[in-house]
Amino acid sequence: MPITDDQFASLQFDGYSWDGRLSTEWMPSPIEFIIHSDEFTGQDYETLSAETKEYVGKVADLNRNSFTELELYLFRHYQQSIFLKIYPECEYAPRIATASDLWTIVSEPSILIPSLTGRQSEKVGFYTLFDCSWDPEHGFAVEHNIDFTPQSVVGSDQCCY
Repeated sequence: MPITDDQFASLQFDGYSWDGRLSTEWMPSPIEFIIHSDEFTGQDYETLSAETKEYVGKVADLNRNSFTELELYLFRHYQQSIFLKIYPECEYAPRIATASDLWTIVSEPSILIPSLTGRQSEKVGFYTLFDCSWDPEHGFAVEHNIDFTPQSVVGSDQCCY
């Protein structure tokens, strides 16, 4: 299901990025997308390149298996890094038994798609942003490579905002 110009028309431009809710194949309801404009490509900030529009469509079309892969990746990270190392005795980072238990301490995701220049230079395809119980002020992000695979967990302040 490619993203259509009608769907892009529902996004709001804030002077730097496009923001709004789009439907995806991998979440039951529309989720927030933040799409950085394609600066430095010879186009004005208010224009999204055909390549960026196509990439947004590919991210939205990721199937449920991609979401399951992300969920398992987050679960492993949480168990190994957050629960055991950073917050072993913290009520805000409770023990969880399964990957699906994550959703009791992590918010619905938002998607941040860097500009075309950012995707090419940083080799980051997109970020999945989350609020979480153990760091409600900052949250965290999962960095996905250009081919959509989760590659690292970073602080939300380390994304290319």
